[in-house]
Amino acid sequence: MLGLLAAVVVSGCTLDRPPADQATGLRSLGGPLALDTWPLPDAGADDTGGRRLPPTLAVFPAAPVDVGAVPIPAAVTRLVRLRNTGAVPFQITRLKLKGQTEAFTLLFGDPASTGGSTIATRPSPYAPLELLPATERAVVLRFAPPDYGPNTGAAQGHWSARLEVVYGAANGAEERALVHLLEGEALDPLQPVARVEVVEGTQVLTPTVLHLSGAKSLAAKGQIESYAWTVTDPAGVTTDFPPELAVQAPAFEVTEAGVHTFCLRVKDSFGAISPTPDCVAVDADALLQQSDLVVRLLWTVPSPGGQSKIPDLDLHVAHPLASGPDIDCDSQPDPWFSNPFDAFWFNPNPNWGSVNPAVDDDPVFAKTATPTTVGEWVVIPEPEGIVGGPKPYNVGVHHWHDHGHGATQVTLTVFVKGKPVFEAKDVTLKPAQMWHVGKVI
Repeated sequence: MLGLLAAVVVSGCTLDRPPADQATGLRSLGGPLALDTWPLPDAGADDTGGRRLPPTLAVFPAAPVDVGAVPIPAAVTRLVRLRNTGAVPFQITRLKLKGQTEAFTLLFGDPASTGGSTIATRPSPYAPLELLPATERAVVLRFAPPDYGPNTGAAQGHWSARLEVVYGAANGAEERALVHLLEGEALDPLQPVARVEVVEGTQVLTPTVLHLSGAKSLAAKGQIESYAWTVTDPAGVTTDFPPELAVQAPAFEVTEAGVHTFCLRVKDSFGAISPTPDCVAVDADALLQQSDLVVRLLWTVPSPGGQSKIPDLDLHVAHPLASGPDIDCDSQPDPWFSNPFDAFWFNPNPNWGSVNPAVDDDPVFAKTATPTTVGEWVVIPEPEGIVGGPKPYNVGVHHWHDHGHGATQVTLTVFVKGKPVFEAKDVTLKPAQMWHVGKVI
């Protein structure tokens, strides 16, 4: 809640605060701080204890079932297995496809061709397929994309459908429907298809290194031989992919907030180039805009060194109820290392209760790193308290291990609704020092 956050109060401690000549680094930036299983609960049979047991069905492979890439006009088949994972008999009364059914078909036939596991005839309410506990049957799924695309009329494209399994308990109880997603890729026999993945996902915190991948790019014939990446940055930011990143899985450093769009074209061993690029947009620091309170700690990677030898510092943000050991020797409990009320790397997503059950308001710890900078974050989507009755959150930094580098300079920033409202810049921390930055109230 924005109104409950009024100010950052700098700690009055003496043993754990930085030296006096570092105090000038503290400044207010203004503004208010403000297995796939589906139970059937209404059906079932009595066990020996007289309890109602719901039938459960598992579908393998797990959703989505990716049948792969098929050059037009070829086809491919996959087995989809249906298994009774419950303790009561189970009846399937219908198997049907929905969605883009031009490319997907269910095949029923001779079970002997697959070792007796496939379903011979399509189930119906009049001729259901019964599965006993711990048994399974399979249905053959055929993917044969037509020579027109699913959306635009182009020959290649992504196809999807839904396998619906209508089922009920053997005692005739009310039926339910299980839906399983199916996917397939239709390839133009003359053109490759680029596919982009970002290991870190589409929402990240800066600074960080994104690991891109074009490994799922497809060649209708031959193989993918070269990768051409481009990036479109937020307004006012300009970066390029250097030639050495023209590989299948480049790493890209992101230091600026905003949307960064990464696009890829590929060329196959026959010289054909993907007609359109595949693009993924990554929103850097979007959590800053979505959360009421965010605390960020940054420090520089010293040189010489390496990511395995950098100084180890820990950001702590403690709940108002936190009460831990007396670290500053003032005979009073300190908020650090209080389980579960101190959020840091060892307690990254503690359950602090919920003022509003509709909001996921527990804190989240995150860590970012580039070759030159390390960052730690604690994000609190909706702090506790009300206007006129704020609750204090303590912020601290622990210099856990210097790894031979001695004192380390850090910068700590507090954000409210995406805006920086407080910063402690270039503060020097000695090894083993616990710095009580202050309280957010």
